[in-house]
Amino acid sequence: MPTLNDASPQTTLPLEAAKPPRRKPTACRHLSPEEQERILTIAHAKRGFWHRRNYLYVLLGKKLGYRVTETLSLRVKHLYVNGCIVSAVHVEKQFMKKKRDRPPVPLQPAVQAELLTYLDDLARQCGVTRETLDPETPIFLSRKQRALASQPRIPRSMSRQQAYVVMQALYAEAKVYRHDGKALANHTLRKSFAMNVYNGTGHNIFLTSKALGHSSIAVTQIYLGISDEEVAAAILLAA
Repeated sequence: MPTLNDASPQTTLPLEAAKPPRRKPTACRHLSPEEQERILTIAHAKRGFWHRRNYLYVLLGKKLGYRVTETLSLRVKHLYVNGCIVSAVHVEKQFMKKKRDRPPVPLQPAVQAELLTYLDDLARQCGVTRETLDPETPIFLSRKQRALASQPRIPRSMSRQQAYVVMQALYAEAKVYRHDGKALANHTLRKSFAMNVYNGTGHNIFLTSKALGHSSIAVTQIYLGISDEEVAAAILLAA
């Protein structure tokens, strides 16, 4: 019986055989309200600018429901206009997934107050005042900054990897763990926002889908983990 050693130098294996099997993306779970508050409390108790940044990242992740890259694209101009914190956040569609526009997300007064305090911290970190902050300054400043001869410091936002490390440290400190095969990842905050809206609207999937900027109700149903059996049961109750 011929073996691989018997093959001629010209013999090659099919390309597909050389490819590793594609891994299915790991599903992530949402946080319960109690877990959300525990993480926020721990993040808020820490002192120093970088901890304040991390706290705001969790807070806005819970309140805005943006995807990670969308959250990290936030600039001063999105939150602070004409000397005031905006009442609703709107990010240009070029920063959104599939360049799809999303309605402005309203901010609660308590969140506006937190943002105003943070912008003062951000300004001090950049060596300016809140009024003179460059509108293009990233809200979630990275610890690592590029330096050029012509421009010694160019502010840039923290990366997805940095955000992941921040969140994993907070999950660990808050004793929040994965379960049912679902991990804790960057997307966990957006899923938590989705569940908060879904429960807060009395399980209105249409409003939840709109809040998430989904293209269809079917996407939201999968996103929330609503089974066909649950949909059927709801139909029977309504009938």
